[in-house]
Amino acid sequence: MASTVIRTRARDGLHLVDLVNQLEQEKAAGRSGRLSEKLLRYDLIVIDELGYLPFSQSGGQLLFHLISKLYENTSLLITTNLAFADWPQVFGDAKMTTAMLDRLTHHCDIIETATRAGALKP
Repeated sequence: MASTVIRTRARDGLHLVDLVNQLEQEKAAGRSGRLSEKLLRYDLIVIDELGYLPFSQSGGQLLFHLISKLYENTSLLITTNLAFADWPQVFGDAKMTTAMLDRLTHHCDIIETATRAGALKP
Protein backbone atom coordinates (compact mmCIF):
# COMPACT_ATOMS: atom_id res chain seq x y z
CA MET A 1 0.00 0.00 0.00
CA ALA A 2 2.72 2.50 0.93
CA SER A 3 4.62 1.76 -2.28
CA THR A 4 1.50 2.50 -4.32
CA VAL A 5 1.01 5.81 -2.51
CA ILE A 6 4.66 6.66 -3.01
CA ARG A 7 4.63 5.79 -6.73
CA THR A 8 1.39 7.62 -7.50
CA ARG A 9 1.66 10.66 -5.23
CA ALA A 10 5.30 11.37 -4.46
CA ARG A 11 6.76 14.64 -5.64
CA ASP A 12 9.76 15.21 -3.41
CA GLY A 13 10.96 11.79 -2.27
CA LEU A 14 13.13 11.76 0.84
CA HIS A 15 14.38 8.69 2.68
CA LEU A 16 13.99 8.65 6.46
CA VAL A 17 17.72 8.84 7.18
CA ASP A 18 18.02 11.74 4.70
CA LEU A 19 15.10 13.45 6.44
CA VAL A 20 16.77 13.08 9.84
CA ASN A 21 20.10 14.30 8.40
CA GLN A 22 18.35 17.34 6.94
CA LEU A 23 16.74 18.09 10.31
CA GLU A 24 20.17 17.87 11.98
CA GLN A 25 21.71 20.17 9.34
CA GLU A 26 18.93 22.71 9.85
CA LYS A 27 19.52 22.70 13.59
CA ALA A 28 23.29 23.07 13.18
CA ALA A 29 22.76 26.02 10.83
CA GLY A 30 20.37 27.69 13.27
CA ARG A 31 17.42 27.30 10.90
CA SER A 32 15.29 24.76 12.76
CA GLY A 33 11.67 24.53 11.71
CA ARG A 34 11.95 25.31 8.01
CA LEU A 35 11.52 21.73 6.86
CA SER A 36 8.60 21.14 9.22
CA GLU A 37 6.86 24.24 7.88
CA LYS A 38 7.31 22.90 4.34
CA LEU A 39 6.03 19.43 5.31
CA LEU A 40 2.95 20.93 7.00
CA ARG A 41 1.76 21.92 3.52
CA TYR A 42 1.46 18.27 2.45
CA ASP A 43 -1.70 16.24 3.01
CA LEU A 44 0.29 13.02 3.49
CA ILE A 45 3.83 12.23 4.60
CA VAL A 46 5.09 8.67 4.12
CA ILE A 47 7.80 7.39 6.45
CA ASP A 48 8.79 4.10 4.88
CA GLU A 49 10.73 1.36 6.67
CA LEU A 50 11.14 3.08 10.03
CA GLY A 51 13.99 1.40 11.88
CA TYR A 52 15.58 -0.16 8.80
CA LEU A 53 18.59 2.18 8.89
CA PRO A 54 19.89 3.67 12.15
CA PHE A 55 20.17 7.35 12.97
CA SER A 56 21.59 9.23 15.94
CA GLN A 57 19.73 9.78 19.20
CA SER A 58 19.68 13.53 18.53
CA GLY A 59 18.22 12.73 15.10
CA GLY A 60 15.53 10.68 16.81
CA GLN A 61 14.72 13.65 19.04
CA LEU A 62 14.43 15.91 15.99
CA LEU A 63 12.17 13.38 14.27
CA PHE A 64 10.03 13.25 17.43
CA HIS A 65 9.75 17.04 17.34
CA LEU A 66 8.78 16.94 13.65
CA ILE A 67 6.12 14.28 14.24
CA SER A 68 4.80 16.35 17.15
CA LYS A 69 4.44 19.37 14.85
CA LEU A 70 2.72 17.30 12.17
CA TYR A 71 0.39 15.71 14.75
CA GLU A 72 -3.28 16.45 13.91
CA ASN A 73 -2.21 18.66 10.98
CA THR A 74 -0.86 16.22 8.38
CA SER A 75 -1.59 12.56 7.72
CA LEU A 76 1.29 10.17 8.33
CA LEU A 77 1.71 6.73 6.84
CA ILE A 78 4.49 4.79 8.56
CA THR A 79 5.74 1.39 7.48
CA THR A 80 8.02 -0.75 9.62
CA ASN A 81 8.74 -4.35 10.39
CA LEU A 82 9.25 -3.51 14.08
CA ALA A 83 6.76 -4.04 16.89
CA PHE A 84 6.01 -0.95 18.96
CA ALA A 85 8.01 -2.53 21.79
CA ASP A 86 11.13 -2.31 19.60
CA TRP A 87 10.76 1.39 18.74
CA PRO A 88 12.75 2.66 21.78
CA GLN A 89 15.82 0.95 20.28
CA VAL A 90 15.39 3.08 17.16
CA PHE A 91 14.91 6.37 19.00
CA GLY A 92 17.18 5.67 21.98
CA ASP A 93 14.74 7.07 24.56
CA ALA A 94 11.83 5.04 25.92
CA LYS A 95 9.87 8.00 27.36
CA MET A 96 10.13 10.03 24.17
CA THR A 97 9.16 6.99 22.10
CA THR A 98 6.10 6.40 24.29
CA ALA A 99 5.05 10.04 23.85
CA MET A 100 5.50 9.78 20.10
CA LEU A 101 3.51 6.53 19.93
CA ASP A 102 0.73 8.22 21.92
CA ARG A 103 0.53 10.93 19.26
CA LEU A 104 0.79 8.52 16.34
CA THR A 105 -1.84 6.11 17.63
CA HIS A 106 -4.32 8.73 18.88
CA HIS A 107 -6.24 8.97 15.57
CA CYS A 108 -5.03 6.09 13.46
CA ASP A 109 -5.69 2.84 11.74
CA ILE A 110 -3.04 0.19 12.29
CA ILE A 111 -2.73 -2.35 9.52
CA GLU A 112 -0.66 -5.28 10.64
CA THR A 113 0.52 -7.79 8.11
CA ALA A 114 1.88 -11.15 9.11
CA THR A 115 3.90 -11.87 6.01
CA ARG A 116 6.20 -14.87 6.32
CA ALA A 117 9.83 -14.24 5.45
CA GLY A 118 10.31 -14.90 1.78
CA ALA A 119 6.56 -15.12 1.07
CA LEU A 120 6.84 -12.43 -1.56
CA LYS A 121 9.51 -14.27 -3.55
CA PRO A 122 8.30 -15.66 -6.89
